[in-house]
Parts: sequence; C-alpha cells; structure tokens
Amino acid sequence: MANKKESQVDEQKENATVEETIQQADEPKEEPKSQQEIIHNIINRVEDNSKQIEKVVDELIREHCKQIDELITKFRNCLLNKEEPVTEWELDDVCMKIPAHLYFLGEAQEKFGIKEDIAKSVKMELYNEIHQRTKGTIADKQAASEAGTLEEEIVYRAYQRAYKRIKQKVEAAYELASSVKKVISRRMGEQELANVDSGRFRRG
Repeated sequence: MANKKESQVDEQKENATVEETIQQADEPKEEPKSQQEIIHNIINRVEDNSKQIEKVVDELIREHCKQIDELITKFRNCLLNKEEPVTEWELDDVCMKIPAHLYFLGEAQEKFGIKEDIAKSVKMELYNEIHQRTKGTIADKQAASEAGTLEEEIVYRAYQRAYKRIKQKVEAAYELASSVKKVISRRMGEQELANVDSGRFRRG
C-alpha cells in the first residue's frame, strides 16, 4: 500500500516536471539585443546620469552666477536686436558692471576649488577604508571600493564641474569686457575723427 502511494507521488512529480518543461519550451525566448539597441541603452543611461549631475551643479553655482548671467543675457539680446544698435550707455553699463561681478565670482571660484579638494579627500578616505577591509583579490577590493563610494564620487564630480563652469564664465566675461572696451575706444576714435573733419569743413 505504501509503495503504491509512493508510486503515485512520483508519477505526479514527473507529470508536473513534464508540464513545466513544456511550458518553458512554449514560452517565447527573448531575442538578443542588437548592437544598436545596446548602444542606445547606454546613451540613455549616460543622459540620465549626466542630467542628475548637471542639476546638482546648477544648484551649486546658481546663487553665484545669477547676476552676471542676467547681465550678459540682457546684453546679448541688445546685440541681437538689429533694429536698435547698442548705445554708448549700454556699452558703458556692461563695461563697468562686469568687473564688479567678476570680483565676487573669482572668490566663488576659489571656494569651489577648496570644496573640490575636500570632496576628493572624503571620497578617497572611504575608498581606502573599504579597500582595506575587503577580502579577496586586488580586483575584488577595487570593485568593492568603487561601488561603496558612488555617492562620494558624484559629489566630487559635481564640485569639480562647478569649479570648471565658474572658471569658464570668468574667462568668457573677461573676454567680453575686453571686447566692449575695444568697441568703446573705436567709437570714441570715430567720433573724434568726425569732429575734426567737421571742423575742417566749416573752416573751408
């Protein structure tokens, strides 16, 4: 009697296994992704991660760059307005305000350089700590250290990008101020020349 029950149980298990095998065979297999799809997925991941870092960087520098960004944007709109050429007053305004903004922006750049160094030190401190307590090969230690410092890496890269972004704005603002000074000097020279020619014409 016991042997009969065991036989029935074994038969049920065998039938269940057969049915499971049939179901797995009937399920549509996922086709391997093409190279283009893999590349597209990687690009999407890069875009998502870069947007996160860009958002952090924008939040870090917004307070420091807001005024000079507004000034240069306003001046650019004046340059793009072909119906109304840029006036001497607008040139003088930009020429005087840019150095004032650069004074504080240069200070912010220095502070971000310090924060970048600190963020790197924090990351490396944790990296070395994980590396020391992780068992295994050198590759295992490196993999564990990198995985355990992802957030610190993002913060470090954010401060690094913020420093570079402000540096780029400072350099561009200096170039703009230099160009505006040249335009003002040229217009003053043209005005003086016009006055001289006009005086000669009247004397003649």
